[in-house]
Amino acid sequence: MLAKLKKVEHPHGTDINGVFDMKLQEESTVEPDLAELIHSALTTLHDNTYKRVKGSAWKEWEVVVWDSRRVTVARIYMTRETCEAFSAVWTYFFDVVKWVTGCPVLVKFLHRQGLSTILVDGSQPQIEGCGDALMTIHNHLPAKKQIAGVNSLNIVEYIMQCCLVHLNRDFDKLVPYITAEENNYIRSVCYLKTNEEIETLWHWCEHSSNQKILNWYNDKKGKPWFIALINEHHSHILIDDWYKSPGNTNLNESAHPFMNIHTGIGLSLIEAIKTNKAQKAAQCKTNIDELLHLDEKITQATIYHKELVTQKHELEAKCKAMVLLRGAHCNIDDQIRSVDSDHKEAYTVLQDLRAQKYDLEMSSPTPTKGLRKQLRNGRAIKGKSTLSDAAYEDLNLKSENNEAEPVLEDDIPCANVIDVTGPSLTATTTQVNTSLEFKADADTQTTCEDNPSPFLWLHPNAASGEVLYDPQVAIDIGEADALDMWMVWNGGAFVA
Repeated sequence: MLAKLKKVEHPHGTDINGVFDMKLQEESTVEPDLAELIHSALTTLHDNTYKRVKGSAWKEWEVVVWDSRRVTVARIYMTRETCEAFSAVWTYFFDVVKWVTGCPVLVKFLHRQGLSTILVDGSQPQIEGCGDALMTIHNHLPAKKQIAGVNSLNIVEYIMQCCLVHLNRDFDKLVPYITAEENNYIRSVCYLKTNEEIETLWHWCEHSSNQKILNWYNDKKGKPWFIALINEHHSHILIDDWYKSPGNTNLNESAHPFMNIHTGIGLSLIEAIKTNKAQKAAQCKTNIDELLHLDEKITQATIYHKELVTQKHELEAKCKAMVLLRGAHCNIDDQIRSVDSDHKEAYTVLQDLRAQKYDLEMSSPTPTKGLRKQLRNGRAIKGKSTLSDAAYEDLNLKSENNEAEPVLEDDIPCANVIDVTGPSLTATTTQVNTSLEFKADADTQTTCEDNPSPFLWLHPNAASGEVLYDPQVAIDIGEADALDMWMVWNGGAFVA
């Protein structure tokens, strides 16, 4: 049943004859949009895959570039992997790209633009076949642009690199048969800078007693391009282009299982080609869906942006209207500025008054801080007694402090004179131990002999200029009030 269906769908079979029949009905064999990527790529990666097509006859040669993601731009099928076969594949690939895109493939070392590097897996037929195709391009250039002494074996040194992953696999095959020192020395071929160092290595390999090393040497010595494709010090590729290159064909290698998962393996040749087209169509549909989704998002963002712009303009118009209305009718801004100005002036005046008050306080001989001011509500305010209370306004105190002042002899007309008129006298304490001395006013001075003291609490020795008293005696004889008045009159001083 399946064979009949396939016969109907592919009347010329599913092998090469069916492919020819299919191609005769198509305009091109490469997608033009994918082929265009060759012209903008810096590097192309090339490798064979063997699982997609059934049997061992047909091999699929895959071409990959990096365009913000891995993109397979072409697949070519071959039955042999010889230098002649690869020469035909490379030439056909370059010709098809030119045919589909209308532009030839350019290489940097010949055209000063285009591809700077081509990465391969190290296959000798693939590399030397590419050399043949590059020589064809080289020979079509004007003579002044051609490179002297170049041939199909050394022209690849100007553009090709060998995948280091494949190279390390080749080294790993020697590991079981050589020592660690020998392994490190052989691997150093990737870093040796001078031709002398390379020749020393070849001489060591050539005279080695290890057959594995000899076999490896004979294989590499027959590839004159080998050192240049793995060592940047011996390559003709510009050093910047060398380091911009991926250095391996992992992008290409990862494309193989990706395609196998999505299209299957063990396919006939025509099925493999058709699934390629189906995969490309699916990828294009995915790209279109992504673009449509992005377009929808862009449209929504544009609408939202326009709404915000409209809202902004409306708010600006309202703001202008409010400013005109307030300025024309309310003059709130002018009022605010006027009030601010008055406030600043008032604050300046306040600061000046505070400064004047401070200057007055500092220039006054009488302390003005921490003093008792007035009796209020029958209670005294905490502070010193220097400032008089209302109860003592009729008492003209001579001194502002309560400390004793020394009595000069010139101020006492008579050493035996003392005023004994009690509270009406101005007295100054001169001794604060157990006695008091009084300085009497000149107009009230009398002698002790003429006017003996009427106060019984005064000591009889008052006649000698000393006033000795015992408060308890004054209390006992009822003279406590007179004593209190006298004490207040003399600044509150007393002697116990």
